[in-house]
Amino acid sequence: MPTSHAYAGRQSIDSTHVGMAQVAMQRVAAQVMNYMAKRGSNLKVLAVSPYLQPTAPTCLDKDENGHRWPNYYYLRGRNTDARGIEHITALPLAYVSLEMPESTIINEK
Repeated sequence: MPTSHAYAGRQSIDSTHVGMAQVAMQRVAAQVMNYMAKRGSNLKVLAVSPYLQPTAPTCLDKDENGHRWPNYYYLRGRNTDARGIEHITALPLAYVSLEMPESTIINEK
């Protein structure tokens, strides 16, 4: 796989860690969305791209959220717990270019 300018100098990640990365990125995205919402931000979409790059071809498979390492996209969402308390969460965007076609940054070629 040729190295693009965006990935130059990135380290490798073992394919067995992609599932753990999925969980970690989901958690980070939810915490960022919650933090921003508490401060009055109307942030709607969060794009995260970790610095590590996979080397094994299996890493190119989509994870359970429909993301392909190293790019993760989340939409701000809300849920209500059993006590009626509303919480901000991050909903995975599996097909970000289809779900957010108006985005000029995410859909940059």
